Amino acid sequence: FTTSAGGFALVDAPGVPLFLAAPISVPSGQTLSLTADGIFGFSQSSSFGQPMLAAPGGIVALAPATAGQAIIVGPPTSGGTDGAPTALSLSTSLPTAIDAATLQLGNAATGPITLGAAGQSLVFPQTTLALRSTGAISEGGSLGVGTLSGAAASLDLPGANSIATLAGFTASGGFVLNDAVPLTLLGPLDAASFAITAADRLSVAGGAVTSGSGTFAVSPNAAGAGAFVQTGLTTISPSGGAASLTIQVPDPQSTISLNDLQAPAVALTLTNTLGVDSGTLAVGALNLVGQGGSAALFGSVGGQGGIGAAERARITPVIDANYLLNGFVIGAQPTTVITTPATAPLVALLHEPGELPSTITPPLPLEVFGLAGGGAESEPAAAARETQYLLLIRGIIVGDAPDPGGLQVLLPDISDRDY
Repeated sequence: FTTSAGGFALVDAPGVPLFLAAPISVPSGQTLSLTADGIFGFSQSSSFGQPMLAAPGGIVALAPATAGQAIIVGPPTSGGTDGAPTALSLSTSLPTAIDAATLQLGNAATGPITLGAAGQSLVFPQTTLALRSTGAISEGGSLGVGTLSGAAASLDLPGANSIATLAGFTASGGFVLNDAVPLTLLGPLDAASFAITAADRLSVAGGAVTSGSGTFAVSPNAAGAGAFVQTGLTTISPSGGAASLTIQVPDPQSTISLNDLQAPAVALTLTNTLGVDSGTLAVGALNLVGQGGSAALFGSVGGQGGIGAAERARITPVIDANYLLNGFVIGAQPTTVITTPATAPLVALLHEPGELPSTITPPLPLEVFGLAGGGAESEPAAAARETQYLLLIRGIIVGDAPDPGGLQVLLPDISDRDY
């Protein structure tokens, strides 16, 4: 059957399987839609020497006629060798028997979708595979397609999948996708929780993510490294109350690059032990897992910018001077200020009140309170704050000496060169 103009749509009676006796085609860019409880005959494509369903550059949409009925791409259902009305049973020859830019399986009333039998690899030559279900979507083996999109109660694709682009998905429950190739998320992604893993490189290109908890993870390439790259403006929002996001890359020499990540109500963890973190962010809380690498991040944490953001952020296993936020060491905390006579250096170090550390690992956030007008004796910080001669300096300690007189203060945005 061929239409010379427009699309083609057939809705069969519930419980009645549909057999394709000959190819069906529509003009380029049109939609070919079949709704039936069982569609068979896709294997005849080789006999006819052409696809059984053809919508070049358009959409082929297949869905069961009975609400809540499942879709199974793989072996026939138990109701009969040629499929039964317990599910829309689609042959594994389905992908190569269809010519379309987008293959849509299911609709807003479809039940669970199962892709392939155990250990089976399904490769869809269509540009986009759009999955629509009110139930769970799962796979028996692995899935290969250029672009995946859809909506479901949940999605669980843990196999060695080959998916280049995730172009938007909504899941009222969990979303699990393991990719054996680099992946680009175009968004939006809306799921109660998600865990997305890609090999070598995971890119988030703008878009919006809504979730209670999520993980972006990169598995290592042949060199053992990987990269997470966020481009454009990406917003991360909680789906309910508190939300958390973890971005994890392998060791060593991996990178996490954030162009503009806006997640003011999300607790963000960057796990990149020996690699480099960089970019701009606005998050509710920030925790870095790293030692031996570096970070050059800018932005806000808990609504605080500047040194306040660095103070609010945390790093494990230890504070490291190579991990900076807004130019300040992440996780370093200023304590009660030590005030000194005007003739002595004005120093407020990271230590308990009244104690000087034996060694100092520069650079460290610095908040210096002192009396510009003098006073030969040290005064409590509270008194110093109240005097009209209070001097406040925020900067970075440089140098390394047990004697605070041997330290220098490097102020932000001020050159350390002499002119």
